[in-house]
Amino acid sequence: MKKYTSIFTVIIGFTVVLLVSMIGCSNSSNRIRPLTLGTYWVYEVIDSMNGEQISSLTDTVRIDTVVTWGEKKWYGQKSRNNWFQRNDKDGLFTLVYDAAHPTGYSYLGWKYPAKAGDKWTTKDTINVELVSTTETVTTQAGVYPNSYLYEIRLNTPEYGLITEWKTWRKPGVGTVMVSTVSRWNGQVGSKTEKLVSFKIND
Repeated sequence: MKKYTSIFTVIIGFTVVLLVSMIGCSNSSNRIRPLTLGTYWVYEVIDSMNGEQISSLTDTVRIDTVVTWGEKKWYGQKSRNNWFQRNDKDGLFTLVYDAAHPTGYSYLGWKYPAKAGDKWTTKDTINVELVSTTETVTTQAGVYPNSYLYEIRLNTPEYGLITEWKTWRKPGVGTVMVSTVSRWNGQVGSKTEKLVSFKIND
């Protein structure tokens, strides 16, 4: 169980980073993650181990903070105050404050608009691929045709861990579903996040 806990700490930490990276700006329907202050999304989050559900919770991503960096506005959540995001002409950018970058640095997280097959590197070492722009996703919040499917694959040698992470994003709505699958030593841990409800402030 201790080993499982350690591995799931890695998975959860990775998922939190990526979930926070759902944040952006602008309420325009031509944005991959439209945001304004007061906008929020509610997700059902389910963790499983080897096909057996081990936990279920509800997570809310709420935009309640605006900062200025590089003479531009970046949007985020107070409880996750080292991450902020904004939309630009090339897609959704992330602003991060950490020990190595106390004054902040930014990078392109999600290309939009883009075409299926596009690949790029984000945060220096993470490779991202846009797999499809025509996915249909059904959740409690509704049916979302023509969603973008982005995929990330990570290899973490120190844990013998391979992680595949997929996110489906509907332009004008935001992230509608996330799937994370991690494999190590014959074990399989998974996490799914599905949109339950949301509000986009105009």
